Parts: sequence; structure tokens; C-alpha cells
Amino acid sequence: MAPTIRVRVASTLDAAARIRLYELVPVAGDLPPFTAGAHVTVRLPSGTERQYSLCNDPAEANRYVIGVLRCDDGRGGSREMHAAVAAGDELLIGAPANNFPLAAEATASLLVAGGIGATPILAMARALARAGHDFRLVYLSRSPAETAFLDDLAGPAFAGRVTVHHDEGRADRQADLAALLGPAAPGRHLHCCGPA
Repeated sequence: MAPTIRVRVASTLDAAARIRLYELVPVAGDLPPFTAGAHVTVRLPSGTERQYSLCNDPAEANRYVIGVLRCDDGRGGSREMHAAVAAGDELLIGAPANNFPLAAEATASLLVAGGIGATPILAMARALARAGHDFRLVYLSRSPAETAFLDDLAGPAFAGRVTVHHDEGRADRQADLAALLGPAAPGRHLHCCGPA
């Protein structure tokens, strides 16, 4: 991870069951700009490095916001973030990188988020709403308690553009993706992020 940026955790927020948001601000200087879909590499107190998607609006030049789902059966990075990183702490991060950019040529965008996959998708929705572009967001999760960003998505910028579906972890309640996605159309791009 080079070069590195020293940031301070300005605040944390438990956004849903096992999902915590971290607001990162620069210790000195300015943050590099980022584009919707970008991520940063975070060096944890143990030295472990993990990548987390930025979920705030790319127009916000003074902060980065990441969402971290605590995975109790994962490799340990998310558990460390939840247990060892708090407001006021300083961290080293890498500059934003984007392997998941919005399609610039899209005339319309369909955004599909599954669980924690909502983090880059939300940044995309914010950028599209601010620019006045045509988009729709489908957010799939198990339950309202496990769904971050519901208050954000209820705001006026997203009115009539968001469908949220909870399956309660039951196969018989899974979303009808064909109906939610609708027919393909020229110029319409699909962006999808989430666990299997």
C-alpha cells in the first residue's frame, strides 16, 4: 500500500446489525478525490490490510466513509475493525482506487446491491442523483435490522427510485430478479455488488 494517507476516525455509527460506518478525515492536508465505486486499503492496528468501498458522495472532498460488515467467520479484518478501531483513532490508508466505476456512456443505470454490497452502490446512487441521471436501485438483504442506509435511501433524492427486498434468509422469499430488473434496454447499464 503506497503511498499512504494518515486519517483520523472522526466518528463511527452502527448502521445495522454487524455493520459499522467509519467517517475518515485527513490528519493534515486534503484527501485525494474519488469516483463512485472506489475503495481504499486500510491498514489496521495489527498491520493487516483490508479494502473497503467508499459509500459517501464523491463530491464530498473533506471525508471518506466506509462501511464494515463484521464477519465472525472471516479472515479477521472486520472483527479487528469493530473491536479495535474507534472514533479519535488514527489509521493509514491507501489512495482511492476504482476497479468498479460507473459506465460513463450509460443513458440509464440499474444498481443492484446485496447486503454490504450497498456501500459502493450507494456512492453510485448519490453521484447519479446529484448529476440528475436516470437510475434505479434494487437493494436485497435479509431483514430491515441487517439493512444499512435505509434512512438515506428514504430521502428525496431517491424518491421513487429504490426497491428494498428482505428475504428473511428463506429460499421461498428470494427476490424475483427478472421482475425487478425488467427488460434490457439500449444504453441501460447494470452495476451489481454483494455476496453470493
